[in-house]
Amino acid sequence: MTNIELDQQKNIIPVFEELYLEHDKISHHVSGLGWKQRNELVTHVYSGYNNHEKLNAAKTLWEKTHTQMNVLKWLCDLFIKHRDLYGYFTDYKGLIEEMEGIIDQAIIMERYEIADTLTMWRNKLPNP
Repeated sequence: MTNIELDQQKNIIPVFEELYLEHDKISHHVSGLGWKQRNELVTHVYSGYNNHEKLNAAKTLWEKTHTQMNVLKWLCDLFIKHRDLYGYFTDYKGLIEEMEGIIDQAIIMERYEIADTLTMWRNKLPNP
């Protein structure tokens, strides 16, 4: 491995570790929001079905956070796919190209929240 590749590895591995921790954190947050949504539903029923705004807000927040969790899970899987047995990212250019391709697809499909999340993580990585 050349010095340039080793420097890239030193920059990629902390990003992967941060991504993994962020996914774990948001997974717990999604669980809590699911319970909050359930509680709002119960309150909605007991209020004679007059709690539409709070229930809809809880549902919208859960859906948004769940989508972000799924994007982070996909990113973790993508990073793992491009790792070798020793934990090095041997196909770093392929990782970047695949991320940029998915960002472009998200923009075409007008899924801007997904594109924003992916772009944020892409910007944390050094250029190949």
